[in-house]
Amino acid sequence: MVQQQGTQAKQRAAGFMTALGVAADISAVAVLVFNKDFSLFVQFASVAGVTVGLYLLIRQWGKPVGVRVLLAIVCITAGGVAGALSLVGPSTGGAGATFQFRLTPYQGIDLDASKHDVVDTDGPNGDFDIFMTKFGYLTVNNGSFYADTEGPDSEIYSRCTKALTAQREPEDQIMPQKSVRVCFKTSAGKTGWLRVNDAVINGQIYAVLNVQVW
Repeated sequence: MVQQQGTQAKQRAAGFMTALGVAADISAVAVLVFNKDFSLFVQFASVAGVTVGLYLLIRQWGKPVGVRVLLAIVCITAGGVAGALSLVGPSTGGAGATFQFRLTPYQGIDLDASKHDVVDTDGPNGDFDIFMTKFGYLTVNNGSFYADTEGPDSEIYSRCTKALTAQREPEDQIMPQKSVRVCFKTSAGKTGWLRVNDAVINGQIYAVLNVQVW
């Protein structure tokens, strides 16, 4: 009786560890796909998945190949791949979507849309992400701007991710001056980077902006 209870306890423990490993891997892959800003969570979940997979594989070593052995292999593989991608992908974020546009007062643009048309509007409302006020200031829909430090373009995504996470010295609006570089979040939660190519704030007010969105 005691031996039977011990066997059942081991089976329940193995079943729990299997479920934990699968859940960790699913979480890691899902967060990696839908929001790369949570790279630390992805790495933690990936390590948990790999650890559980190794535990199950060791427990099942020498036994006939069954469901738990296959799940152990899945945990190790998925956790390892997700962890590796979280280390490689967020450092550059890939090329992102890059485009240039010109804003004048009371104009805005939806950076998450398939077409990036400048539209007359009264503020950064709804889906409009970047808006120019009456006096030429730029505002962002989802939060604040954060200054981007100088560095190579290949590291823009990494710098913006850190700036948006730290949230130091937020600016609700900025005066567009040539070469100003800032990071921001779009209304859909994507990471954005903006550089002022040209701007006039006296007389005919306008700003020409380069934007990259991941």
